[in-house]
Amino acid sequence: MKYLLMTPILWAFLLASTSSFAQDEIEYGTATVSEEYCVSLDTDSAISEYYSIDISHLNLLTELEAVNNFGFISNNLLTYSVDYAAETAYLHVHLDRTSSPKDIVWWNDYVNSLCGL
Repeated sequence: MKYLLMTPILWAFLLASTSSFAQDEIEYGTATVSEEYCVSLDTDSAISEYYSIDISHLNLLTELEAVNNFGFISNNLLTYSVDYAAETAYLHVHLDRTSSPKDIVWWNDYVNSLCGL
């Protein structure tokens, strides 16, 4: 009998905890990428944690090629993911991983310094 009473309480707790993890809408900044995979952030706006990059001009033949090419320029401060079907790459800038807060100019210089590696 004791366990029968605990089951609805457990379910209520689990459902309440999962509903509290509602996802916030991500706001993406704008970035571009060259044929050589040189990424440039939009310096007319403040630094953003997330960027959307149109990759349609890269003429990638497979999703694996896209993932591999962007994976090559990912590191501890920058994480790229690719939506091959939408011809879009997404950049997550890990703002919390620098010793002090950096501005858009610093981040853009850093991203550009990885070009051609």
